[in-house]
Amino acid sequence: WAVYGEMTYDISEKLHWTAGLRYTDETKRNDPIAYNVQGYATTPSLSQLIADGVQPFIPRGYRELEFDEVTWRTTLAYDLFDDVSLYATVSKGFKSGGFDQRHTAPRENPATYEPETLVQYELGMKADLSDTLRVNIAAFFSEYEDMHVSANPPDDIGTVTVNAAEGEIKGVELEFTYVPVPELLIEGSLGFQDAEYTELDPDLIVEVTEQDDFIRTPEISWNLAASYIIELDNGSRITPRMDWIYKSEIQY
Repeated sequence: WAVYGEMTYDISEKLHWTAGLRYTDETKRNDPIAYNVQGYATTPSLSQLIADGVQPFIPRGYRELEFDEVTWRTTLAYDLFDDVSLYATVSKGFKSGGFDQRHTAPRENPATYEPETLVQYELGMKADLSDTLRVNIAAFFSEYEDMHVSANPPDDIGTVTVNAAEGEIKGVELEFTYVPVPELLIEGSLGFQDAEYTELDPDLIVEVTEQDDFIRTPEISWNLAASYIIELDNGSRITPRMDWIYKSEIQY
């Protein structure tokens, strides 16, 4: 459950301050049971396990995790012109912790992991350059703490997630919307980001180094889309649309 609120205060006619605060409380429960295949070359059937006097299901231990976190956002925005606004934002977010479910090596206490947190700094501009063209641009810098890192320990083919790193992402994003005629909409975006681990737990049980890439984090991404509204005589409307999306190589 969570409770949150946000307010905006006009410092002057052109300068505005927005602040938001959120409190989140989470409880997660996990009661895993493993199917016992130890000592068998191939996966035995349930009837075979019972015939052999083997306990077919092994409780892995009931677990419960509780998280509570205060996150926030604050923004200063300045109306440079009627249709151009500059802003600076600092915000904090978190990703919930949880349980690791897949293990092939015996573990008395399967791993759990705590939340990761992120503080992001962003500078940007939002501009309606004309009645038909809108352009937004932003530069950001993000800092991770207690970052979730998922990889395989040396003795296990099951993926394990641990709080193992600090990291940062720097990037720039540009997006536009263009309506040359009322029926035609053209929109697109372009993003560059540089992500890296800045510190790793020296006792890390997974094989990750500071030279490894963040997972699912492309350095370059862009998209372009166009749609056209066709009005029919009976009042219906058809809108064909085409999208082009690109992401540079990512790691899994």
